Amino acid sequence: MRKVRKSSKLAFAPFAFEVNGEEYWDIVFAFNEQDAMERSCIDEESVISTSRLPDFDMYWQLGYVPPQVLIEDHGWRYECVNCYTEVNWYFEDDEGEPLKPVFVGRNAFCSSECCNQWDSY
Repeated sequence: MRKVRKSSKLAFAPFAFEVNGEEYWDIVFAFNEQDAMERSCIDEESVISTSRLPDFDMYWQLGYVPPQVLIEDHGWRYECVNCYTEVNWYFEDDEGEPLKPVFVGRNAFCSSECCNQWDSY
């Protein structure tokens, strides 16, 4: 019989951390900075910094911070999952045209049309 070791990676962690890499960032829920780096999708060798984000601790049970919260309340920017248009807090595209973004789970879309196109794949 094989013994299975319990891992902290399987446990829910209540503290939000931002892990910044050379090209990407990630928000993970972990117990401490080392645990955050291990849980992040960023390769540990590429990690530049790790910092606590206590404002986002309330989302630990969800497992992610909703993009709408990051964009509207904290000024972050996302790319539309379908067409890569920037979705930002002022909801305009690069030409200043108004966007009507749609948020589905972890995804941000610049419009309902893009969301529908994505759903049809």
